[in-house]
Amino acid sequence: MKAIYFLLKMNRLISSLRIKIAGVLAADILKLRHLFVRIDPVLACNLRCEMCYYSDKAVRQSKRGQFSTDEIARIGGLFFKRTLQLQIGCAAEPLMCKDLGFVLELAHRSRVPFIGIVTNGQLMTPQHVSDFLRFGVKEITFSLHGTTRQTYERFMVGASFETCHEKLSMLAQAKREAKSQLPAIRFNYVVNPDNLDELPELLPVFGKYDPAVIQVRPIFDLEHNKYRNYDLQSSSEKYSAILKNLAEECRVSGITLLSSQMLPKPDEKNNQSSALFSTVVRYISPQVVWRSDFDWKGESYDEYCKRIHWKAALAKGVLKPESLAQEGEGDNSLGYEVSL
Repeated sequence: MKAIYFLLKMNRLISSLRIKIAGVLAADILKLRHLFVRIDPVLACNLRCEMCYYSDKAVRQSKRGQFSTDEIARIGGLFFKRTLQLQIGCAAEPLMCKDLGFVLELAHRSRVPFIGIVTNGQLMTPQHVSDFLRFGVKEITFSLHGTTRQTYERFMVGASFETCHEKLSMLAQAKREAKSQLPAIRFNYVVNPDNLDELPELLPVFGKYDPAVIQVRPIFDLEHNKYRNYDLQSSSEKYSAILKNLAEECRVSGITLLSSQMLPKPDEKNNQSSALFSTVVRYISPQVVWRSDFDWKGESYDEYCKRIHWKAALAKGVLKPESLAQEGEGDNSLGYEVSL
């Protein structure tokens, strides 16, 4: 699992975007694993978190759908042999997928090196945990945005603070019984002006579950969500001090910290990140499979790449990286500082 975070760290150390894109081109030509696949097998969520667009009724009505078992098998055949990291759960709740075990089995059979799940954890059952252990899930990311019952349940509308602890305890017990360190636990904390003061209590409250990774993400505007207080800039000094202390706690405890040490400026965009991520990230949901013009039911991954002249686009990107920024929406995940 450390290999993935090593890659993230190397991404920061290698300053040349051209070198990174050249590496992607080489991997594509040689058909090596290099894709970061992010899949929502079902578009639905059991919660209405204030900072998520599922708190908006119109968005909930528009973001619907689920893959059939046959469609999941098709997607696995298209992507998993090139996948370096598979993240299940990106914009929805993966534990609502009735075929989640099948997704995990396909990835396991395809020998995907890193399988991760992002969840609020509220629906996790013993069968889920059994599948996580059986099919080699490397990491489970639990979203939690408060360290007290009041704040946790305020932001994660519909969730129970007690249930969160019960599910984490169940997973920890299963790992102990299996004598396994995996799946590792990662906590994702989206920080805003109303939960910043609770961030220092993250390890005192949840450290007993032995997290391997802590991710702190400053809130950003999703436009269609209930929560609207984005003014973290007025607390920038406090944020930096808290993150500095948290970094030291994580260092002492051997925890990997993913964090923006400096608050991003309003409307700040990372064009390098956008260009790089468009080359390796493949987002998949019942509404889109990588790109809207990909006839994924009728053509192979290689056939589609040939049709859109993907290798030529990558070659052009080596010389002119900004040309790739328009190839995809990108992501800012590689912008996080990584301490190993």
